[in-house]
Amino acid sequence: MGLVVLVQPQTNIFDAGKALPTPPIQLLCAARFVAKKHDVHIVDVRQDKDWRATLDRFIDDGATAIGTTSITGDQIFSSIEITRHVKAKKPDLPVIWGGIHGTLFPDQVLEEESVDYVVRFEGERTFEIIMDRLADGRSVDDVEGISLRKDGKIRHNPTRPFMDMNEFPDIPFELLRRNPWFLVKGRPSVYLETSRGCQSACTYCYNNSYHKRHWRGQTSQKVLGMLDSLRDRFPEVKHLSIVDDNFFGNRSRTHEILDGLIDRGSPFSWQVQGAHIGVIGAMKPEDFKKLRAAGCERLDMGAESGSQELLKKVLKITSSEKILNINKNCKDAGITAWFNFMTGTPYERPEDLSMTIDLGMRIIKENPDTLVSPFYIYAPYPGTDLFAEAEKRGFAPPKRIEDWKGLHSGNNTTPWLTSTERNLRQSVYFLSIFIDRKLEVYDTHPVIRALAKIYRPVARWRMAKRWFGLMPEKAIFLRLFSIS
Repeated sequence: MGLVVLVQPQTNIFDAGKALPTPPIQLLCAARFVAKKHDVHIVDVRQDKDWRATLDRFIDDGATAIGTTSITGDQIFSSIEITRHVKAKKPDLPVIWGGIHGTLFPDQVLEEESVDYVVRFEGERTFEIIMDRLADGRSVDDVEGISLRKDGKIRHNPTRPFMDMNEFPDIPFELLRRNPWFLVKGRPSVYLETSRGCQSACTYCYNNSYHKRHWRGQTSQKVLGMLDSLRDRFPEVKHLSIVDDNFFGNRSRTHEILDGLIDRGSPFSWQVQGAHIGVIGAMKPEDFKKLRAAGCERLDMGAESGSQELLKKVLKITSSEKILNINKNCKDAGITAWFNFMTGTPYERPEDLSMTIDLGMRIIKENPDTLVSPFYIYAPYPGTDLFAEAEKRGFAPPKRIEDWKGLHSGNNTTPWLTSTERNLRQSVYFLSIFIDRKLEVYDTHPVIRALAKIYRPVARWRMAKRWFGLMPEKAIFLRLFSIS
């Protein structure tokens, strides 16, 4: 049996302002099989201020390997800091990276000398095999699904086929040294995953290259069994956050899950982080009512833009009319609609931005319970069709892993935006954080919630009037949440 240490890096804006960071779901998923055979520990840099000393203790205790994850953007630098610390402490200790960025840029990650192996794509089974071999002192050089350095060269082993998700054990929340939940409206809540991938071809989405536009899900029986197990393991949990890319990927499965929940008396309230807006837009009012009867409280959907021309260019199958109709159906059924918006794509004209602002403000006016994402500034993420378009328009992908700093959805340096245009969109991003009640939904710090409520009328007025000048509060916010 090996001693496995998984380290959650800093996430900046994703957890900034929350009283308690959300559980490290990626690492917990990676440990599904490994935890059944090995001694697994999770170190969370977001919470453990003395994480270096914690890591040192595990290394001194004979750690078999250290693993971490990263998404494209500033989180990479926390992951690098972690792995460099490990190598400084014990140079021959294997360091393993997983996650989307490593999958799409394994060569670049392996140019970082503190990384020994990159697990590409889905990592549960690959990571299990790696740890079994390392614990037994065997070579991992031929393991499917990894990239590594061998004889001074970077080598990519064949990709491991995706698994049948019905073979996955329950997420091992017990590995956390704290309660596995976070708070949503004061209720203990946990993450749940029931499917992966999406069939759509949206040009800005990683799914096209990561999941190859393929959707696969657990059967309704498997999902309902997981819910029964979760209720038995953690009776205090009252709310679920479903993290699927597209929970509604199979209509019959969806209705079977809803029927099962209703038969069980709807034991949880729940929200869906990946609700396909095309599917939701085709639903009838009675479908929304059935969702609500089964415990659904919120649907998160990608609206992206109020411009039909721009939506067509990014292959987003929806329209402002459909979005407004969804908003009404959610209101009538008592379900909170959360719409995600995006600005700053290579195609966006000033009038497109204006239409997006108008649509975001209108849906909040027509349904005060509606929530909107911050109006994220488009960042050219690798592995997407729009990334290729960005390169055509002068975007130069970072050549080194260190150069990804600043490429995130709060601020970026895409060349088709002038400094003035970028500042405008950053102001829209800032104001959109406060125009609704989203900071009251999560367990954000009470002071932040109070300030957000006070500032909300100002933010709405600024957005409606397009008055983006003289905004010292934006600079304070950017510094407070380390967005640079």
